[in-house]
Amino acid sequence: MERARRSYFRTNFPRWPVISTACQADGSYGLRSSSFGFGPGRAGAAGRGVSCAPVVTHADGIPVAAIFPAAAGEELIAYATGLGQTNPPLTTGHPAAQSSPTVDAFNLDFNYRPNALATEPLSTGPVPLFAGATQGFVGLYQINFVVPPAPAGTLPCVDFAVLPLEASNAGNTVHSNLTVSIGSAFSFDGAGICVQTPPVP
Repeated sequence: MERARRSYFRTNFPRWPVISTACQADGSYGLRSSSFGFGPGRAGAAGRGVSCAPVVTHADGIPVAAIFPAAAGEELIAYATGLGQTNPPLTTGHPAAQSSPTVDAFNLDFNYRPNALATEPLSTGPVPLFAGATQGFVGLYQINFVVPPAPAGTLPCVDFAVLPLEASNAGNTVHSNLTVSIGSAFSFDGAGICVQTPPVP
């Protein structure tokens, strides 16, 4: 039986630089800016029916983007919901007291194609460095992983700040050049990110 795609990566970008997740109906989880960059924080309710996009950050909390792409070998953090119980168990409705790992095992898939959709990871695929609860939050999880090297010929992401609106909506525009997918025995989901491309020889 085919596994269902599950929305692990659910976030909302109401405006720069405030990044608030809309994982729950009240949008109560958040990734917000501070003088030290970006990191988990309480944000105002994002509202119902908002569009969602992934939140994947560098170790310092800065979101991965075309202007701040990830590097091969770098450890990144993806924030998610719905990864299940942890060990030790979480208490329903209470913030996680520690960064407890998930009980379920997860695998990863790295797809270096432009604007690729999530791909169901193989059970023999790479595993995250860490998948578990984010300390201090109710129902928020994080997945820590290392970016694999980009193959030759990988196209760079487009910086939309310097691209005309009509061009940014074109079908061949590179919004992401690496899609990271996470999956368990029953479901999977993914997030498109931007990675530095290898130099042209």
